[in-house]
Amino acid sequence: MKTGIRLASLLLFGLMAVSAADILFWYQVERRPPLPRFSVAPHLVWTRAIDPLAVTWTPPMLGTYGALYVTSAAGVHALDRSGAEIWVYRVDASDPIPGGALSEDEQGNLYFATAQSLYSLSPFGLKRWQTDCPRAAVAQNAAGNRLEGDAVYATCENHFSAFSKNDGRETWRLPNFEAQAPSLTPTAPLILRNGELVFSRDQQIIATNKRGSIRWVYPPDNRGAAYALGSGTDDVIYARSFSGDLLGLYFNGSTKWTFHGGPAAGFNEPPVRAPDGTLYVVAPQGPLFAFAPDARVKWKFPLPPSTTVVGYSTPVLGARGAIYQLLEDRVLAISSQGKMLWQLQLPGEPRHHGFLVLAADGTLYAVMDNCFVHAIGTAN
Repeated sequence: MKTGIRLASLLLFGLMAVSAADILFWYQVERRPPLPRFSVAPHLVWTRAIDPLAVTWTPPMLGTYGALYVTSAAGVHALDRSGAEIWVYRVDASDPIPGGALSEDEQGNLYFATAQSLYSLSPFGLKRWQTDCPRAAVAQNAAGNRLEGDAVYATCENHFSAFSKNDGRETWRLPNFEAQAPSLTPTAPLILRNGELVFSRDQQIIATNKRGSIRWVYPPDNRGAAYALGSGTDDVIYARSFSGDLLGLYFNGSTKWTFHGGPAAGFNEPPVRAPDGTLYVVAPQGPLFAFAPDARVKWKFPLPPSTTVVGYSTPVLGARGAIYQLLEDRVLAISSQGKMLWQLQLPGEPRHHGFLVLAADGTLYAVMDNCFVHAIGTAN
């Protein structure tokens, strides 16, 4: 009898334990944060025209202190998260900003070029200095536009120069070469992590140290021609040959891989490297390619043909695997498997060109060539 009672008691306690565990499991599941959903298109937060009578050819930049910097041909604008203008710096109408890179140093000072000069502004929009540098392109690193050290490096018409960050004084130059670029605006030189500088000249890619001494030349035998497009965070240099091939070069100038895209593909924009090593790069008229680290094609996502030979700008990668691509009238979100997640139509008439930049809070900014800025709220 006692044995039966003991068995019944044990069974009852076992059922109670199982029930408690079941209740705890479902309680935790119910309270667990929902998984991100990419199937619903994000919303347009705001749209602002920063310079209705101007155009822009310069990618926007997110500053150290939270400002969004947007450059038009007429000046540099600093916007806050709501789209309100913090300050604007106007350049002379006879010396507009033609395009290129807007850069920032570790103190938050800005650097940009007009048709004839190189400028530096404080984080508050005040001019620090201005120096002669016709048709300039300011060097930048692969991690964004942050400049480190005590010098600014830029191509200036037919020479490559180093300038003091403090007062804009030229400290050295490599003279007498023809800077080569794939578009009407000069290509920004690259700053590698080892301190070397990479730029294009005389249909070749040149690497120097920070004192101006040449380290290597590609191609070394002067047969063929190539120009630099950009670099990755692993210091792989991306370049395009005149035959249309996309090249990956080690930081010593040797070839890591070659993608034979042919003239029909061509590439004007550098690849973007994901944490797993996948490279995403867009051809001027599409498609969007996903390459393995050895340049093997993983997938291609078709894009509608662009209305200009310049084509589409570089894609932007989100923290949760989404790839954002700006078209002439909308923004696409594509999964890391090459599937459409969503698309968002932008207000206004379609534009020929534009740029994307993604803030840490998930706001995606689309800056079109007519100086309209669209802020898009995402969960990424």
